[in-house]
Amino acid sequence: MSRKNLTKEIIVNEAIALINQDGYAKFTLQALSRHLDIKAPSLYNHFKNLDEINVEVFKKLVNEYNAFKSAHIGDLRREKAIWAYANAVREYSQTYPEQFKLILLFPSLINNKEISIPVVISILMDILDQYAIGETQKYHFQRIFRSFMSGFITYERVGFFRNNDISKDESYRFAIQTFISALELEEIRNR
Repeated sequence: MSRKNLTKEIIVNEAIALINQDGYAKFTLQALSRHLDIKAPSLYNHFKNLDEINVEVFKKLVNEYNAFKSAHIGDLRREKAIWAYANAVREYSQTYPEQFKLILLFPSLINNKEISIPVVISILMDILDQYAIGETQKYHFQRIFRSFMSGFITYERVGFFRNNDISKDESYRFAIQTFISALELEEIRNR
């Protein structure tokens, strides 16, 4: 690739492609410059360092992740929106495993105050806003739900659900329904 044709957008898109191909653990400025067929110093014409590239990669991934979830949810509300959200997260994690892993890990990879974590949770918080529960409870419920989703997806990926008598999909549905039931119960308590 010619240095003249190189843009921030190309670098970010190619960084994502490289992460999908080789995993984040192997992502370096040198690997990216080899992937782009340029010398590493050319990257400094567009970014100060790897952290700055990582921030832009994260922003793009979160925007794509949120668009993916929003497309699944559409105009659905409450329980149906939670089911759509959960299924979208699971599908995204299976379709884009390295991107999903990076979205989960990113806050621990870089200490940049420019990145706002609520951007990641905004869609789920919008769904929880449809329930008559307090703000503190909404944050607790989003943490519970996101922790469950991340844990289930991680265990599923590494093969922990091998009991053939009980379907992992059945367990997944059971957990989501349990979450919804707890949310509805909390709403009744707040009336």
